[in-house]
Amino acid sequence: MFWQTDANDQPAIVTEPYEKAFTAANVAKEQEFYCRPPKLLPPAKDQEAVITFSVRLTAPDTGRGVPVNLTLNADATFPKLFDKAARAAFAPEIEALLKKLPKDADDKKAVRKFLDSLQAQVEWTHRHYVADDEYIPHGEDIEAFLKREIAKSIIRWEGSPQLGYEILPNKYFYRYQPPTPARELLAEFWKLEKEAEKMLEGLAK
Repeated sequence: MFWQTDANDQPAIVTEPYEKAFTAANVAKEQEFYCRPPKLLPPAKDQEAVITFSVRLTAPDTGRGVPVNLTLNADATFPKLFDKAARAAFAPEIEALLKKLPKDADDKKAVRKFLDSLQAQVEWTHRHYVADDEYIPHGEDIEAFLKREIAKSIIRWEGSPQLGYEILPNKYFYRYQPPTPARELLAEFWKLEKEAEKMLEGLAK
């Protein structure tokens, strides 16, 4: 496993949708991996070990959406950061909610229920790593195999002028043509059906 780098040997950064459930447990796992990398994955050069979540929170009752950005390092506490950001983003809703509560109601419980009901659409930004599994034949010397097969320098364009680009026309120039809608196909079918009936009537005469 190793951190991916770009053409300038800088850490490759990826922004993508967060497809897991946006829970404290899942975020803690990401934080543990990306901010405290395992021994097999040494820290990336010139890059602080952080992950950033771009979250759009939406209140289910009003439908109001608010963007919230959370940057976590190895020592950050996600539940506290998220709670603080969500309370600040939805301060008007929380204030209105507390005014509606009866005097004997549990304010903290009501606010917590509201925060838990927020719908989150999440993207996150993190360093990109590559996992490469190698199957070493039985009886092969492991160090010799790794030196021969793995420990090779990355091929650069400047050092290998014989390298070139392969351009696939279908991949880069293909334009998608949507299929004919079923309604139009059915109309054409019935039109042809009527024409066929008229031809049969003419044969019968």
